[in-house]
Amino acid sequence: MKRAQETIPSQWERKACAPCTRAKRRCDKGSPACRRCMEKETVCQYPATRRYARATAPLLDAHAPCDIDSQQNSLLRQTPYILPQFGDHVEEEEMAELELSLVVPSPALRAFDGSWFLNTDTWAIQHMSTNCQTAPIHVSTLKRWIDGVWEWLRQWIREGCNPFIHKQLYFHTGLPQCLQDAWAALTAYFSKTSDNEDITMEIIHGRARGLLAQQTWDDDSIMAVPFMETAEHLARVQALFIYQFIRLFDGCIRQRALAEKDIPTMSTWCQQLWQSVNLDANGGVWNSWGNSFNGETTDDGDPTTKLWKLWILSESIRRTWLITNSMQTIFMILRDEYAACPGGLQCTARQGLWDAGSSSAWAEVVQRSDPIFVSCLQADQIFSANKASDIDCFSTLLLQSLWGVEKVENWASRS
Repeated sequence: MKRAQETIPSQWERKACAPCTRAKRRCDKGSPACRRCMEKETVCQYPATRRYARATAPLLDAHAPCDIDSQQNSLLRQTPYILPQFGDHVEEEEMAELELSLVVPSPALRAFDGSWFLNTDTWAIQHMSTNCQTAPIHVSTLKRWIDGVWEWLRQWIREGCNPFIHKQLYFHTGLPQCLQDAWAALTAYFSKTSDNEDITMEIIHGRARGLLAQQTWDDDSIMAVPFMETAEHLARVQALFIYQFIRLFDGCIRQRALAEKDIPTMSTWCQQLWQSVNLDANGGVWNSWGNSFNGETTDDGDPTTKLWKLWILSESIRRTWLITNSMQTIFMILRDEYAACPGGLQCTARQGLWDAGSSSAWAEVVQRSDPIFVSCLQADQIFSANKASDIDCFSTLLLQSLWGVEKVENWASRS
């Protein structure tokens, strides 16, 4: 069969694929995938080259991290889509490409479409509008947030997970050494007595110093970012957060003073975590991104499992970024009565998603209802569209720290 693209006029020549376009790299426009995407093991998706009636609903993201296998094809056949209007010379691979780009997602497809949490624009840091009027937050509200995080740290010791460290995050690779040290230090902290308190706090400070000493390059430079995988950035931020939280809020004057000196480093590491994930997002390297914490295990090609693992890493990064910046902001407010707002990231607030014990349980919740992927800075949107019971404990505590306990409780009573 003569290749259809040979009969296409020049104005319909295939354009560069989306990953090469985003990375601003030359694309050889190879079929079914260009050489660059094949080398990087990236999903190669070309824009549609023929005229078609545009769908009004959102389109399925062409850069979803999973392949179109039999499970997805079954869903595609059940979903209405708009076919382009063109002649008879259409290759099978081109038809598959057009089906992918033209399908209108339904709730049943949402679990297989990672656009809602993987797209580049979902990593944008949002800031509160200058026209937004917020009531002053009472000190008791900030202390409530601190008490909540203390309980989450205890939960991590008891259960190996909490609302910002997912149970499956390090399941295959094992807990990184920096977090093993943090876990041991935190265990010692919760077991301390008045007799061993001083030595316990010195051990915690020593572990923090050891973590900082492991970083051999200049962390003030953005050039430090490419030398670490995003999952490595995440682990060290989580470890330093634990040391900082203990020392800032324990009440020990000496340890608080020492921790304050590490606030700039905490900010830098958090910023570099965000920069690293944005480099990955812009480069379209989601498949290799997920492998950084999957280890040598396989998921038998199941697209739901692949996407669940990517969501776990993505959501862990978002929650770690949020809780770290919240900690530093709240400390500054308590110390100085003022702090600049670091902004907010979108995260998944739907009750039941973070605690889902399997990919199928996670997919069931995503298919059944809106994941409520939103920034907690958008309180009006959350309050008007959802019940308090729809929101998980992480987002609820964050909402309380931003908008006050009374406002959140009034919303809960109304809903």
